Amino acid sequence: MQFMGLESLLKPVRWVDEQILRQYTKLTKKWEDKGRSRYSLAMMCNAPTWVTSYWAPAGEYNFFITPFLRGYDTGQNIVGLISGKHFRGIKEEDGKFVVTGPLAYNMEKIIKAIRSPIFLAGTSLIAKTGYNLYNYWKNGEQMDPECFKHFMLGVSFLGLSSSVYIKDSEAKLLDKEPFTKKAYKWLKEKVSALIPRPLPQPVPAKAN
Repeated sequence: MQFMGLESLLKPVRWVDEQILRQYTKLTKKWEDKGRSRYSLAMMCNAPTWVTSYWAPAGEYNFFITPFLRGYDTGQNIVGLISGKHFRGIKEEDGKFVVTGPLAYNMEKIIKAIRSPIFLAGTSLIAKTGYNLYNYWKNGEQMDPECFKHFMLGVSFLGLSSSVYIKDSEAKLLDKEPFTKKAYKWLKEKVSALIPRPLPQPVPAKAN
């Protein structure tokens, strides 16, 4: 039995990441179409994490929301507000990419790799809080004592990942056919293939 290659394993992860980035690109485009900077929108998402993270659980649950990571993202937003673009640590010269800032270059690679897990963790924690509240009001079930802290952690995760996605928005993604349209075409083709087609009926020859 052959093991799946790393590229095959990462393909679904990259697909999910691209779908999330596509939605943030739509949001960012609407924001920029009004003459606003994407970095001001990113700052609005990241700024609350400096407060909410202090109420979140400590230790391994708060690994991704470290002061260094929050500080780095905030710094990138400030650089973007001043210069119109954030520092990626790489530039193109004579058709080749040259690393101009190793720290920023490596940080951007790390953040790009973890932005979708952070986003999914944040939405899951917020959804979990909503579920707990629903059970409390509807069924009278006891609230999880860590519910508030988990909600704050979810907001921190979501705020940071949103800031990253907004800065990394790519307009060319909107030129691609959306997944929903592709899925509809695929489903339509499969259903059409299952529907039996009527057999041609012989037409009797007319006598001259």
